[in-house]
Parts: sequence; structure tokens; C-alpha cells
Amino acid sequence: MVKGRGGQPAALVLNWTRVGAEIPYDMVNALRARGVALTVMSCERMMAGEGTRVYAGTAPGRAPFTLTVSERSAPVANANSYYGANVSLDGRHPPRGSTAQCDF
Repeated sequence: MVKGRGGQPAALVLNWTRVGAEIPYDMVNALRARGVALTVMSCERMMAGEGTRVYAGTAPGRAPFTLTVSERSAPVANANSYYGANVSLDGRHPPRGSTAQCDF
């Protein structure tokens, strides 16, 4: 989904969920494969296999952006897996926060 006004996108959003499935998306490595530099700015672990990472993104010839990835891997076959990626195109990087909880 593209969010914005007057033909100017402000954000790109991807949301996916499925019961008991492996997450089929990896926005971070897809962007890196296309020459985008991403730096982890903060992380928050909710539970094992679940959390949010916030990245500062820079691409040649483009304005800076923020990528926020939230994910949850289904711990059992009847639980939901979730993946959400939000790219904020406001031309700013996010503030630096704690990266102590990036192991999820």
C-alpha cells in the first residue's frame, strides 16, 4: 500500500500474516541487494521470535528514509506468523535507540 497526498508518496507499507507459516519476506536484504545502505537504529524484542527493528536507509540519489520491520514467527503450527514493513519517505532518519534487544 502507498500512503500520501497529491501524488506524493509519504510511506510504503507491506503487511502479511498466515497461520503456522514461515515468513516469506525479507525487506532488509532485498533493499541491500539493490544498493541501499541500512543501519539498525533501534530494536525491541517482544517475545522469542517476535520484535521490531528500525533502520536508517540511504540510497544513491535518493532522500534518506526510515524502514520499520515488525515480525513474529509462529511458535506453533496453529499460531499466526506476521511480517510488516513500513518505509517512511519523509526524508529523515529515525533517532538512535537501544539495539540491545535485536536477537529475536
